[in-house]
Amino acid sequence: MFKICKTALTLAAFLTGTAAYSSLPVEQDAYVRGGFYKTINYPHKENLVVKNSSDESYSRSSLLKFRPRDITNINKGILHLHLARTGATKLLIEEINNSWEDTHIDWETQPETEDTETTFFRIDTPQVNKWVRIDISNLLADKKFSGSLRIRNDNKTLVLISAQESGKGAYLELK
Repeated sequence: MFKICKTALTLAAFLTGTAAYSSLPVEQDAYVRGGFYKTINYPHKENLVVKNSSDESYSRSSLLKFRPRDITNINKGILHLHLARTGATKLLIEEINNSWEDTHIDWETQPETEDTETTFFRIDTPQVNKWVRIDISNLLADKKFSGSLRIRNDNKTLVLISAQESGKGAYLELK
């Protein structure tokens, strides 16, 4: 009950502009996997998976969707992710087209990148059960946001990000 009330209050603050920062919880999340698994859909899991590999069958990207409509007039954005487990890596976060559904997305149908901007976030030491804050303001430079992000990494490190089903889903703080 508290979660629903908190979300409703946060959304009300966002719509009325009464908060310095407004918090938007992830609406949908999923991960996609390449190679042999490229047509399999992975929604509603406890963790999202990110991994890069020269063998596409081992590559995975995670997708986050926040609101079904464009979000405008944004000056600053902070993405909050709960890392269930990861080693040292660099996450690459990019804005993608918002025309996907978590129950129908796979490697072959994942959206194209909306912009050429990418946010990089370095993780220097292994992390377990830890929240991180990632400034994605450079993705919002045009003061618009499609509502969706893709997370990749630059090496073979397996990254597990808590999905919304875990109760520790991603959220955005926007100003």
